[in-house]
Formats: sequence, structure tokens, C-alpha cells
Amino acid sequence: MLGKIIFWNKAAEKMFGYQEHEVLGKSNQILIPKRIQESEKKGRERVTKIGHSSVPWTAVESTGVRKDGNEFPVEISFSSWKLGSELYFGATIRDITERKRAEEFLKKREQELEIKTSNLDEVNTALRVLLKSRDEDREEFEDKVLLNVKELVLPYIEKIKNIKLDSRQLDYVNILESNLNDIVSPFLNRLSSKYLKLTPTEIRVANLVKEGKTTKDIAEIMGLAKKTIDFYRENIRRKLGLKNKKTNLRTHLLSV
Repeated sequence: MLGKIIFWNKAAEKMFGYQEHEVLGKSNQILIPKRIQESEKKGRERVTKIGHSSVPWTAVESTGVRKDGNEFPVEISFSSWKLGSELYFGATIRDITERKRAEEFLKKREQELEIKTSNLDEVNTALRVLLKSRDEDREEFEDKVLLNVKELVLPYIEKIKNIKLDSRQLDYVNILESNLNDIVSPFLNRLSSKYLKLTPTEIRVANLVKEGKTTKDIAEIMGLAKKTIDFYRENIRRKLGLKNKKTNLRTHLLSV
């Protein structure tokens, strides 16, 4: 707002670099950068149009210019009042350079945090994919362990048990079978849920079907009749919701 400077204190002297005798009686435009003087003039005109009446104290942010030409951010609190026919303006000016620096710092930190958050989301997504792949690999490994034990080990233990053994030898075989069952039981529990609560025998049959074994092969491996294996296969199809459907049992098991 255009006007003459009629008061100047030590704080203003320190802020702008002018001595009191250099500014008293001069236009306050010397404290405003030339590039914004026009917009300041328009602001003055808007206030003047209110009329010769008091204007309450109002704070605005603007830009000041020092005697050496350096600009800096300021907050101007001003008011106006009428004395006789004259309209006077009073203003206090505060250097807000440090506040602006703090605001810029906080804004920059906020942007950095947003970037870090975005990067963290990407890392979390990659970790989830990696963990899912790891779980799938673990399940595949467990399936293979379970299948190998049931197909390549347990059938021979059953055959050994059918051989005439003394009590000590039979104890060893029973201990071996019990320990093997303990090893594969965690896998067996997961597969029981995976295959809709199939019985242990049905799980054995399902795994052998999954590996491409024929009914004859499964009967020989498990030491059962072919009709018995057919019975188990029908039970498996029923529990998997495949009864009266043309879906191939092995194809379905491979997709589970």
C-alpha cells in the first residue's frame, strides 16, 4: 500500500539495512521489490475503496527487499484508521525466512517419505511374490517326500513285515515304520486338507494316480486287489466332486 514512512525502529533498520534518516518521509515502495509493486498497488486500491473507515489488523505474506537489493519473505500485519480527513496505515513487518526454510524442509521430507513409502510398497509386493513362490516350492518338495516314502519305502516295509521275523527284528521294523510316519505326518495333514479330508489310504492312492500310476501298478505297490483300488478311486472322485463327470482324475489332481 502506497504511503510515506513516518516511523522506523532498530528492528526495521536491522531487517532492511536502512538507517532511520534514509527512509523517513520516503515512499514505502522502497521496501517492496519492483516486480510486485503493481500487485501491491492493486491491494492498496482495494483497501482504499472500503472508504475512510478503520480496517482491522490483517496479516499477509509478501516479499521485502533490503537496501542491498536482496529479497526475503515477510509477513505484514497492517491496519488502517481515520484521523480527521486523513487515512493512516500502520504495519508491523516480520522476517519469516527461517519459517519458510522450515516449511520447505518439511515439504521436502514429506516428499521423500512418500517416495520411500512407495518404494517400500514395491519391496513388500516383491517379498509377497517371493514368499508365495517359496511356499509353493516347499509344498512341492513335501509332496515329493511323501510320495517317495509311501511309494518307495513303506511298501517294502510291509513286505518285510510279512516275512517270518523274530520279535526283535519285528520291533525294529515297527520302530522304523513309526518314525517314517512321524516324518511325513505334517505333510499328510496338509494333504488331507488339500484333498478334502481324504483318508490316509485314499491319499496314498491319489498320490499314485497323480504320478501316473495305473490301477494295476497301484494294486501291486500297495499289495491290494485291483477292485479295492477301483473302490478307492471312486471314493476319491466322489469327495473331489467328480462323480458322474468326464473329468480325468489325474488331470484334476495335478491342478489341485
